[in-house]
Amino acid sequence: MLAVSASLFAAKPKPQRDWKKGRLASQIGSSHAIDSDGCAPGNPVGTACYTFIVQFVGFRSKANVTAHGSIRYAAEKGNRFYVLDEENNEFKMTLLEKTLHQ
Repeated sequence: MLAVSASLFAAKPKPQRDWKKGRLASQIGSSHAIDSDGCAPGNPVGTACYTFIVQFVGFRSKANVTAHGSIRYAAEKGNRFYVLDEENNEFKMTLLEKTLHQ
C-alpha cells in the first residue's frame, strides 16, 4: 500500500516539446514579441517567418533573456507557448497573437 501511494506523488517527467530557435524582438509593456528563426536576414525566399506576441502566465521571477538575442520556444495547440531562458529554465506563456510575414 505504501509503494502505491508513494507512486502517486512521484514527479511527472517533463513533457517533450518541439523547441525552435527564434529571437526576442521586443518588449511592449508586459508582452514580448518573439520572431521565428525564419525571420533572420539571408534566409531563403519562401522560409516561413512568424512573430509571436506572448505574455507570462501568472507571477514568476523574470526569465534571463537578452533583448534582440537568440531564444528557444515551443508553440503548442491553443494558446500554449513556452520559452527557455539562457539558463535553460522553462517559462509558460500565453500566446496572444501569431502573425505570418511574407
